[in-house]
Amino acid sequence: MQTAVDVTAEDLKMIHDSEGPCISIIQPTPFTSKTHRPAGLKRAIESVAQLLTQRAVDPAEEKQLLEPLYEWEPGGSEQSGNGLVMFRSHKIFQHFFVSQPLDEMVTVGDHFYILPLLPIADSGKVFYILALSQKHIRLLLCAPDSTEEVPLPNWVPRTLDDSAQTDKPDHMLDNRSVAGPSNGAMKGVLFGTNADRDAKDEYLLHFYKEVDEGLNKLLKNGDAPVVLAGVDYELALYRRVSRYPRLAPEGVRGSSESLKGGELRKRAEEMARAVFAEPLEQALQAYENLGPERRLSELTQVVKAAYEGRIAHLFVSEGAKEMGKVDRASLRVEQHSNPRPSDEDLVNAAAVETILHGGFVDILPPGKAPARVAALLRY
Repeated sequence: MQTAVDVTAEDLKMIHDSEGPCISIIQPTPFTSKTHRPAGLKRAIESVAQLLTQRAVDPAEEKQLLEPLYEWEPGGSEQSGNGLVMFRSHKIFQHFFVSQPLDEMVTVGDHFYILPLLPIADSGKVFYILALSQKHIRLLLCAPDSTEEVPLPNWVPRTLDDSAQTDKPDHMLDNRSVAGPSNGAMKGVLFGTNADRDAKDEYLLHFYKEVDEGLNKLLKNGDAPVVLAGVDYELALYRRVSRYPRLAPEGVRGSSESLKGGELRKRAEEMARAVFAEPLEQALQAYENLGPERRLSELTQVVKAAYEGRIAHLFVSEGAKEMGKVDRASLRVEQHSNPRPSDEDLVNAAAVETILHGGFVDILPPGKAPARVAALLRY
C-alpha cells in the first residue's frame, strides 16, 4: 500500500488563483482510499452548505458547488493517510491525502485555507546527493519518502578512466578560482613525482568539470540543493570547477560507498537543511536591518501590501488567526473581533496573496517570528 501523497508547493501555486466562494475541507480521520470515505466528510459538507447559505450564495450556485463534494468517492491507486484535504470553487475541485495529522476544519471564503498545509508543502522539498568517486559517479534524488538514483546524461563520463579515454584535460583549469578549501591528499593512488600528482589532479578536474556540466543541464533551474559526498580531496577538487548555483557549503566526508543503511541520506539531509533555511534566515536578518519603510507588522497594512504584491517574505507565528474582510476594489481591510458570515481569516488571505505575487511565506514557532504577522517588503 502506498503512503499519502502530500500536497506540494507546486500544488498550492496551482490552486491559489481562484474566485470565491472557495471551499476548504480538512478531515483528520485516518483512512484508506480503497475502502471508504472519511467518516466526517458528510457532516463537513453539510457545514459548508450552511456557510454558503449564510453568505447568501444563490441556491443554484450552491448546488453546483456542493454536488462534486457529495458525489466524490475515493478511488484510483490504493493509498492511506492521516487525513484528507479538499478544495472546491467554480474553477477547481482538488483533493490531497496527507500523511501528517491536521485539525478538522471547514471554511468558505475568498481564498482557500492553506495555512495548515504550508509546513507540509515545505517538508516536501527534494535535494540531490552527488556521490563522487573516480570509479563510479552517482546522483541520488532524495524525496521525503524515497531515495533513488538518477541517470546523468549519456555523454557524461561515469568514471575517471572513461573521461581520460575520451578527452584530454583543459590545461587552463589551473587558472580557475577556488570555490572551497582543498583539504587532505589523494589516497590509494601511487605517484612517483609531484608532476605525476599534478597531472592526476588535472585529469580529475577535467572529469568533474564534465560531471558538473551534466548536472547543470539535468537540473536546469538549479533550485534543488546538491550535497556532495566523497573524500576531502575530491570534494575540494569538485568545488574548484563547479558552477551549480545551490551546492551545499558542507559535504558528506568519507567514501560514499562505505555508508550503508540510509546513513548517507541521513547525513546529507543535515547539509541540505542548511541550504533550505538560507532564504528564511536572510529574510529575517533583512527585516531586522532594513528601515521601517521596508517592513510591516500591523495586520491590516500587511494584508493590503499582500494584495498589492509588495511582500517579498511573510512571517506568520504558529496559530495566528484574525477574522475580517477585504474590499478588493478599494483594498480596504476591516478586522473584526466578532466574526461576520462573510468574513475570512485575514492571515490566510495575506499568505495566499503573497504566494500569488511570487513572495515567500514561512510559519514560525512562537518567538521566532518578528511579530504574529510580519512582512518584509519589496518596496
